[in-house]
Amino acid sequence: MTKSDHQEICNPGIKEKQGLINGVKKGLNKLYKKLAKVREVLNKDGRPRQNSVKEQLNKSIQEHEGDLERLKEEKNQLPEKVDVSSLEDYRTFNQIDNEGKYLFDFVTSAMWNVRKQMVDWLRPFLNQNELVDLFYNDLHKS
Repeated sequence: MTKSDHQEICNPGIKEKQGLINGVKKGLNKLYKKLAKVREVLNKDGRPRQNSVKEQLNKSIQEHEGDLERLKEEKNQLPEKVDVSSLEDYRTFNQIDNEGKYLFDFVTSAMWNVRKQMVDWLRPFLNQNELVDLFYNDLHKS
């Protein structure tokens, strides 16, 4: 294993901000549903009451919409990719050494070729069922 040159990952801050944005959106949807169900309460002169439930919901909706816009702006300011070395609790990526991989592939292919050659040598002496059982049992014993 060698240290890889490519040490960038997707920014975890973006995922965190997206979670906050989704939470605010859910809250806004609940407020909109409440607002749709609330009746408007009027004073005797026909003006809407100053501290009615509908007015409180409108103020709350405006605050949530402001928070939503702020979070979206913060998310857009974050870089899409970050280097792992700049983060606290991340380990660097390791790259598999190609020479070791090639050696492993060579040994694996040699083993399969030897097995195939042995099957060809034993084929005249054993019937098909015995040949299959012989190698099946041999492979699962180890």
